[in-house]
Formats: sequence, C-alpha cells, structure tokens
Amino acid sequence: MAETAGWTPKTPLTVDGLDAFDWDNAGWLTVVKYKDGKYYANYRVTLVGGVTKAWLQSNLEGFATTTENFAAFMQK
Repeated sequence: MAETAGWTPKTPLTVDGLDAFDWDNAGWLTVVKYKDGKYYANYRVTLVGGVTKAWLQSNLEGFATTTENFAAFMQK
C-alpha cells in the first residue's frame, strides 16, 4: 500500500464529499484522517506473487492519477 503526504483541506470535508471522491476514484484510494488532523490517501495495489512490468506500470500510472485527483479534491 502506498500513502500520500498529509493534506489539510481548504474547506471542511463531508461524508458525502468523501463518498463521492471514493466513488469517482473507483475505490483505489481510501481517504483517512490521522490524529494530526491531516488527511492522507492510501492507495491499494496487489503485488503478491510477482507482477509483470506492464502491471507495475499500470499501477504506478493509477497511483499518479488518483493522487493528482486527491490533491485537487483537497484544494477545493
């Protein structure tokens, strides 16, 4: 699992907003609020049993895209 840096949203987050973000990002990112008050996004990927270069590339691209989406979501 990969994790982004911590973010403090510009506007307060709502459950509906987080649900919409999760839905729009196909469930690959899970937004978590830590004790420090910041939000982090956990990206889930399975690498058990080894992977092909194409699979790894696909997952890295997915991580980049969804973290860009997360950053945009936090800056709204």
